[in-house]
Amino acid sequence: MNIKSKYQDKWSDDFIKAGNAGLLALAPRAGKTRTALQIAQKTKSKRILVVYPDNKIKNSWIKDIAETAFKADVTYTTYLSLHKHIQQYDYVFLDEIHQSSHAQREEIAKLLKLNSRWAGLSGSLSPATIKELNQYFKAKVIIQYSIEQAIKDGLISNYEIHVVSCKLDNKIQTKNKSGKLVTEKKASDNYGYVIDMLRSQGKNTMFAALGRMRLIQKSVGKIEATKKLLEQFKDERVLIFNGLTTTANSFGSLVHHSRNENEEEFINFANNKSKYKHLAVVKIGNSGVNFISLDRIILNYFDSNEENTTQKICRALLLDEDPEKVAMIYIICTNEDYERKWLEKSLKMFKQSKIYYD
Repeated sequence: MNIKSKYQDKWSDDFIKAGNAGLLALAPRAGKTRTALQIAQKTKSKRILVVYPDNKIKNSWIKDIAETAFKADVTYTTYLSLHKHIQQYDYVFLDEIHQSSHAQREEIAKLLKLNSRWAGLSGSLSPATIKELNQYFKAKVIIQYSIEQAIKDGLISNYEIHVVSCKLDNKIQTKNKSGKLVTEKKASDNYGYVIDMLRSQGKNTMFAALGRMRLIQKSVGKIEATKKLLEQFKDERVLIFNGLTTTANSFGSLVHHSRNENEEEFINFANNKSKYKHLAVVKIGNSGVNFISLDRIILNYFDSNEENTTQKICRALLLDEDPEKVAMIYIICTNEDYERKWLEKSLKMFKQSKIYYD
C-alpha cells in the first residue's frame, strides 16, 4: 500500500469515527474521491448521492468507481439540480462544496435535514467558506490535509509562482457604452472613478465592478503579455486559463470551452496525446481533470477568490514520474492597484516564499 492509499484508509476511518458528518479538506490530488468511496464501503452504504458542480467531476467519480469495482446505487446531480433530489440516502457526498452558491447551500441544508451521514469534499476550502457552510448546516472540518503537507509527503509536486507584470493598453481606442473612444487604461480609470463615487455615496457598486472585471478579462495588455510567454514556451505543454472565450481564441492554440464540442481533443491534451502544445480554457478544466506532464500553467485571468485560483494552479501539481518536479505557474497581472489586491487575496493558500514578482 503506497502512502496515498495509507492516508486515504486512515482518513476514511477517522471520518467515520468522528460521526460521518462534516468536511474533508484535502489537498488537490490527495484522493478525495477514493477516500469518499472508502467511507461508503466501510459504512456499507448502498444508496449514495453525489453532488458536483460540473461534468468533469462526475466523470472522475464514474472512473474511480469503475476502477475500484465499487458496487452501489449512485445518483448523480449538479448543485443546480439538487432541489430535485431532496430525499434520504445511505450517504451524501458534496464534491467541491466550495463552488456551491448561497441559494444552493439552502438546498443542501434541506437535504442534510434528511441525511445524517454526509461528507463535503474540497481541495481548496477557505476560512470564509468554512464559516459560511457552518452557518448553513453546522459544517465543520473533520480532516484537513494541506498543499504543503502533500508536497512534503511526495503526493504532489513542488511549485513556483511567477507574477508577470504588464500595463493596460493605452493606445488602442474602442467605443464605450456612450459611444466615446477610449483606451482600456482610460476605461479602467473611468470605472475606478465611478466605483469610488458610488461607494462614497453608499450605493451599490456591483455593475461598475463587473464592468471593470470584464475589461480585465479581455485586456489587450494581458493578451500581449501572455502571447510573449507562449512564444517563449512554444515547444512546451502549456495550459492557459482565461476569463472569456474571445481571449482564449486570441492565442491561436487549441481552445476548449462550453461553446465548442472538441471534448476528444481536450481529453487527448489532458492525457498528453495531443498534437497541440498549448490549450486555452475558460472555466472548464479548473477541477476534476488531471493534466499529465504539463510543463507550465498561465493564468491570463484570475479573480480575488482564493479557492478558484488554487484549483487552477493545482492542475499543474500532478507529480508524474519525476519526484523532483517543480511546477511552473505564471500569473499575468496588470500594475493596477485593484488587480494587485485581487492577486494578493487569491494567493493566500500558497507559501509566500514560493511567489516571485518579475
